[in-house]
Amino acid sequence: EWKVRTGPGIAWPNAGPPSAAGGQGNYFYFRNSCSFNGAKGKKAFLRSRCIDVVAEPDAVCHFSVDLYMHTNIGQMGSLAFQVSTNGGNTWSTLRTWTGNQGKGWKTAYIRLDAYDGQSVLFQFVATGALGAYGDIALDNVRFYGSQFVGNPDFVFFRDMDGDGWGLES
Repeated sequence: EWKVRTGPGIAWPNAGPPSAAGGQGNYFYFRNSCSFNGAKGKKAFLRSRCIDVVAEPDAVCHFSVDLYMHTNIGQMGSLAFQVSTNGGNTWSTLRTWTGNQGKGWKTAYIRLDAYDGQSVLFQFVATGALGAYGDIALDNVRFYGSQFVGNPDFVFFRDMDGDGWGLES
């Protein structure tokens, strides 16, 4: 699962950042595991609210994020940045990072031209690796020009497990 963290990652200096990207403050943190088996194949989702995308064609970038994916021991999992144009029913992957990305925070820039003028959802999906190390951290998640739509008037839960919860009778 994703958690908000301050200071060094749980497994630092073997995995995870020494601090937030700017040296202080909070960041999002995915802990791979505290066991030898790790979180291989397990996924953690970090999802946005609805966003009205404004992607000026002459802008250098529309979205950026600082990420930390480094381990001195073991394997690194993967991280995907995805978009949904239908309220979360289906997702398309815009970018994937796999393996060790090197020590230190790295900034990634993503263009959102294809979604200009649309209300969409975004999510990060961390996938765990075999082993106790392989933590992933995110900081400074930024949308340039885009705006949050606001809170919905109601909450609808998809019936993901088929038990009838989230559906009207």
